[in-house]
Amino acid sequence: MAHYSHRDPTEAEKVITAGLLTARGTQVGSVHIRKEGFKLFPNRLGTELGFNKVWRTAGFEVEDTADRMARRAAEASAKTSVDEDNTEERSAAK
Repeated sequence: MAHYSHRDPTEAEKVITAGLLTARGTQVGSVHIRKEGFKLFPNRLGTELGFNKVWRTAGFEVEDTADRMARRAAEASAKTSVDEDNTEERSAAK
């Protein structure tokens, strides 16, 4: 069933999530399928086994732990910057 992604808050449209398994049935990640394509999310094992690198080399859109950490840091930095700007505006208005 289509749903809004909790894993990727930048995703504006609904997605369908499916697990990605090896031939032996070990899950190595998941994929979000949307109208405009898909994005792969390797899990910890998938990253340890190098699936994230293989998928990127093949030209697929991938978001792994390092990408999520970088996105969250950028979001936090932007929020801090906006909060500081708002504080400066309030101080100047007094």
